[in-house]
Amino acid sequence: LAIDNTLNPHNGEHSSNDVTLIFSLPEKQCEIWQALESEKVDCPIENAIGQMAAEYVWAYPPGIPLLVPGERISHGFIRQVHTLLEKGTKVYSDADGLPKNIQIMHHESLAH
Repeated sequence: LAIDNTLNPHNGEHSSNDVTLIFSLPEKQCEIWQALESEKVDCPIENAIGQMAAEYVWAYPPGIPLLVPGERISHGFIRQVHTLLEKGTKVYSDADGLPKNIQIMHHESLAH
């Protein structure tokens, strides 16, 4: 998945700031509904590697999801969030904890 932020929204031409970001797709660990109904814990994003997301995370613009509940949080995802923020793209989450925190599934929820 690539995001090309060089397109000028006013005239449709590419700007001289030629930047394309490449993202990998997260690994699904459980169904979205299971993650949404699970007990959630706020976790510092840097400590969330390997955990399962319990909230949606998306970049706007363009408004595409970067992570959905039930997907594993990877080092690549965290790097993507930081890169997008550095480039001026806003990154949102359901709990509004980003860029510091992300909601993950509580460990006890994983046993059910």
